[in-house]
Amino acid sequence: MSQDIYMESRHLGYAIIWGLELAVCYDVLLILRNVVKHKNIFVYMEDFVYWMFCALFVFEHLYEIGNGHIRWYMALGIGIGMLAYKLIVSRWVVKVVSNFLKKVLGIIGKILSITLAPIRFLWKKIKGLFRFLKCRMGCILRLLKKKLTLAVKMLKITLCKR
Repeated sequence: MSQDIYMESRHLGYAIIWGLELAVCYDVLLILRNVVKHKNIFVYMEDFVYWMFCALFVFEHLYEIGNGHIRWYMALGIGIGMLAYKLIVSRWVVKVVSNFLKKVLGIIGKILSITLAPIRFLWKKIKGLFRFLKCRMGCILRLLKKKLTLAVKMLKITLCKR
C-alpha cells in the first residue's frame, strides 16, 4: 500500500472519530435537556452554539489535516461517525444516563429537603415574627399619627386664641 493511501485512510479514521466526538457532544445536550427542562428559546440557543462549535471544530481539523484543501472523504467520514453513533448507541446512552442523573438528583433533592427542614421551619417562624411586628408597628404608627394630629390641632387652636 502506498504512503498516500495509508495517510488518507488514517485521516478517514480520524474523521470518523471526530464524528463520534461531535455526536457525543450533542448527546450531552440531549441529556441536559432531559434532566433539566428548557424553554424553546434556550433549546434554540444551545443548538445554535453547538452547530457553531461543530462548524469551527470541523473546519479547524479539515484545514489542519488537508493543508487548506477540502477533502470530501473526511467530511463523509465525520458524517459516517456521527450517523453510526446515533444509530447504534445514542438512544441507549441518552436514556440510561438521563434516568441515572434524574434518580441521583432526586436523591440529592430528598437529602437536601431533609437537611434543610429545620432552616425552613426557622424561616417560617421568622417570617411570622416579622409579619406580627409589621402589624404591631402599623398599629403603633397609626396611634402615633392620631396623637400627633390631635396635638397639632390643639397647638393650632391654642395659637389662634392668642
